Amino acid sequence: MRPTLKTDIMTKKEKRYRLLSEQVHSLVADEPNLVANLANIVALLHSELHNWWTGFYLVDGDELVLGPFQGPVACTRIGYGRGVCGTAWKQRSTVVVPDVEQFPGHIACSSASRSEIVVPIVLSDTVVAVLDIDSVHLTAFDEEDAAGLETIAAQVSTLFAQSTASPLPLSTTSRREANTIATHRSTSNDASQMSATNEIDATAHHAHENPHHHVVCAVVQHGGRYLCLRRGSTRFPYTAYRWEFPGGKVEAGENEEQALLRELQEEIDYPVTVVRHLCTIQHAYPDFSVTLSAYFCVPDGVSPDAFTLHEHVESRWLTANEMPSLDWVAADTSILQQLLSDEPSSARR
Repeated sequence: MRPTLKTDIMTKKEKRYRLLSEQVHSLVADEPNLVANLANIVALLHSELHNWWTGFYLVDGDELVLGPFQGPVACTRIGYGRGVCGTAWKQRSTVVVPDVEQFPGHIACSSASRSEIVVPIVLSDTVVAVLDIDSVHLTAFDEEDAAGLETIAAQVSTLFAQSTASPLPLSTTSRREANTIATHRSTSNDASQMSATNEIDATAHHAHENPHHHVVCAVVQHGGRYLCLRRGSTRFPYTAYRWEFPGGKVEAGENEEQALLRELQEEIDYPVTVVRHLCTIQHAYPDFSVTLSAYFCVPDGVSPDAFTLHEHVESRWLTANEMPSLDWVAADTSILQQLLSDEPSSARR
């Protein structure tokens, strides 16, 4: 456990984690199934701490495999020692990352993540899982978060010891250790196992390096002008400080229109009415790819400038023929081209 300073007065954050620990105890008290308990713990942490992504990765051979989580879709497998999760596993200690862009080898499962904390779940000196939490804000986690989550991690460790659920997908012993134990196996079996392992690793590597996202954007129009937003600093230089249409990822259980309305509420606190679908395009960036659907929208009962920028640094209302002068993110350039071809020529004079 991480040492903490002892004071006579508990901080607000310490009180929050003490309450969460008590809630975890109550949640799992009468349930023997490991998966059910992990799912409820994740739901509790996600709803109470209000972070971008919360979930468990379970040790599966010499990889971490995605377990119960809350938030957008995530990387399915992470190699030993890779990224923040793999590093926490390798070091058997909590890793707090104030800025994921500065972490060597960070795996970009989501471009929205800005800071991260990963806490290993240790059973009998062996890491069996990690608890991973991501935030859209820089420096979102500190020593108090680490201490509080380590207390909860210790509770989770007892669940692994007591669980009557089915075993983990593979042995928690790493493949490196397994290779030493299984040297008596036949050459043909070894070759077959190696081939299958290589296929799994190749697929996981591709998923880690090039995740695909389903996203939507709003082409908001008012008085012959369109709302353009400029990003701030991002993990990827080819999207940083470039212009885009507001929007974001479609989450599980949402249709495109629901995702669009939610994203505009989260990004700029702006109600709109969706008028019609403009186009859907595919674009591959160096580190990820997107399927992007664009929709014409209009402000819903509010003035054009009645929005607040939470994730962007600048906004402009421009006519269609003014918009190409901006430096747009690549995917939105295709949307802009479609808009220019769709826009009546009279509106661009």
